[in-house]
Amino acid sequence: MVPTRAGPPLRYWIFLVQDLQRFEPGEYFSDEIINFGLALWYERHLSSCRRSMKLLALSTFFWDTYVKNGYTKVSKWNSHIDVFTLDLIIIPVNKDNHWFAFAICHLAACLGNERPFYILGLDSLAWGHAKIRDEIRDWIAAELMARHSRLIDSAMIISLGAIQPNYVDCGPYMLHNIDRLVRSFDIVLSHINSDGTSFSPELGDEDMEVRCSCREKTGTSHPGTALFTTRLLAYLLV
Repeated sequence: MVPTRAGPPLRYWIFLVQDLQRFEPGEYFSDEIINFGLALWYERHLSSCRRSMKLLALSTFFWDTYVKNGYTKVSKWNSHIDVFTLDLIIIPVNKDNHWFAFAICHLAACLGNERPFYILGLDSLAWGHAKIRDEIRDWIAAELMARHSRLIDSAMIISLGAIQPNYVDCGPYMLHNIDRLVRSFDIVLSHINSDGTSFSPELGDEDMEVRCSCREKTGTSHPGTALFTTRLLAYLLV
């Protein structure tokens, strides 16, 4: 059992032996490790200066359930909250043993039709995942129709994130990229034009080279030492 917070009330996360083995070098992270990492990150986020952000981090089982069983099987997962009031939604995905995430920003734009909402792809191998992007757009469309009886408008699709140096560290890099996005949220979105029709691909190093505070304070090696990439690609879906 591993504690997820230092102060009271103390909570624990239970790992099976096979999950603990996934911490060994060269092993892929399991669902339980990723969900633990997300829970630990979220609790730290709640004590950070960004805690006022309205965000939702879904479990690794959400996307598998949606893809295999359709919208009706996940329609009640977030029934306690209107996702169109959130600043950010994080969806972790595993495909062919590769972890990556999608971040959905400012879904309220679907209600006002002022500009497109944003779907940010966080893949440390810089793969596009066009089919999954379309499936996410379909999920948003189903949510919008179910909650507000409206049709979906256009979406801006952007790819970004630190790039992993091998083929096994996708799990920690996905968690790192989620953390970097939240910390640099305003900076990232500031480079999308206000009309939502174009995107600035060249960002200054002083804006996007955000290093992990762990290295700055301790000098230890960490996936966070990778730079938040300045090579961003945008696709406007109409």
